[in-house]
Amino acid sequence: MLQTVEIKKVYSFSVNNIWDLTDNIEIAKADKEFTLATLEDLNDMACGGYIIDGQIETTDGIYHWYEETTVDEHGFEDFTCEYRLVQ
Repeated sequence: MLQTVEIKKVYSFSVNNIWDLTDNIEIAKADKEFTLATLEDLNDMACGGYIIDGQIETTDGIYHWYEETTVDEHGFEDFTCEYRLVQ
């Protein structure tokens, strides 16, 4: 059976150093300052600890959040956390 994947559109708002991010279309429609988010918007929010799961449509393409931890032969951990391009 073919499984469909929901793609969320994410909108950003940035005026006078006040910014927000939402995947709620009703909130985005209610305020003309909201526009479709960019990858940079997603990364800025991720730096603040706000991660949106799933596949996310931005002006730069469709992305998903990726995390991986690897350990080298000396026991040192390396963390990779980023939005990765899906299409």
